[in-house]
Amino acid sequence: MTLDPARRTPDARALGDELAALAAQLESAPRAAFDLPAEERVWRGAVALLAAVATAVALYAALVSLTPRSMAAEDTIPFTAFGNQPLANGRVLTRARFEVWPTLGAAVAIAIALAAYGLLRRHWRAAGLERPAPERPLAGSRRVLRIGVVLFGLFLLHEGLARAGATAVVSYIPVIGGCVELLMLFRFWDAALEAKQTARSLTREPLLWLGLALSLFPPTYNLALLIGSAAR
Repeated sequence: MTLDPARRTPDARALGDELAALAAQLESAPRAAFDLPAEERVWRGAVALLAAVATAVALYAALVSLTPRSMAAEDTIPFTAFGNQPLANGRVLTRARFEVWPTLGAAVAIAIALAAYGLLRRHWRAAGLERPAPERPLAGSRRVLRIGVVLFGLFLLHEGLARAGATAVVSYIPVIGGCVELLMLFRFWDAALEAKQTARSLTREPLLWLGLALSLFPPTYNLALLIGSAAR
């Protein structure tokens, strides 16, 4: 659209060649050209940590609500406990229930994380730190995948030791796995924030989703077994 016709792109083919050259240049450019300054990465990490904690609290609230447990008959308030089954000892087995405090805690944690995310995006726009580079893969995807492989390996180790009867060792593996799960959530949200900053679509990051699936398989599998045993 320049005023000088000689400087205009002559046709669509030439425009496509220019865009392809620009994409190649972005691919070959050093990652440092798109990375945030060190202090900005700290703020991004803080928001990612808030999002990870909010996700962990929400998952805990869902786990507590969906895990079957027995309750005293007077504690089963109508419309808050579901799938009630009277037991021989006078207690009541509830397959699911509305847990007030875990649910409210999850709502507060999510609200704080969303507020921090909004402030961070507003700061990025004001400081000119949103640098579109949709063709560049996210550095965080491989980190999430590596953590997912570690968590899946811990799950296999736990199952193998449990079958071998090594109960003393087995009891510590879920504690380690829980800490690593929180690290995975932090890395996942950090990668998601990086994607927002560089306008990279997360649908183009299969390694990220594979790592997330490997990480969430062990708790999902154990919850399914627990619900299945309670149903029987």
